[in-house]
Amino acid sequence: MARAVPFRAAPARAVARRFATKEALAAEPGGGGGVWRSVKFWGAAGAIAGWGMTGAAIYDATRNGPEIISMPLTGVMIVYSSLFCRWAFVVKPANMLLASCHGRCGCCCCWQCCC
Repeated sequence: MARAVPFRAAPARAVARRFATKEALAAEPGGGGGVWRSVKFWGAAGAIAGWGMTGAAIYDATRNGPEIISMPLTGVMIVYSSLFCRWAFVVKPANMLLASCHGRCGCCCCWQCCC
């Protein structure tokens, strides 16, 4: 019977810690990964991509009647947008672009439910 080897998570923690510190990123070749590891870049990219959902909600609310709009999906979008709007305020540094995107999306989804 083969002996079971216990799972060790220490190497994964060491890798995560290596990428989490500024000193480790600066010590890497290429100056720490540049824009691809930048929180500001990915935060802004996510907020800009989120405006697609907001645009779709605005378009649906102005063009389509309530018989076409899925109420369960709209309810899920209200909860999702509310949670991420709150998260965008809490995270440091606060991501106001993301907060405005999800706040507007939540308002548009509420508008769809009421009209």
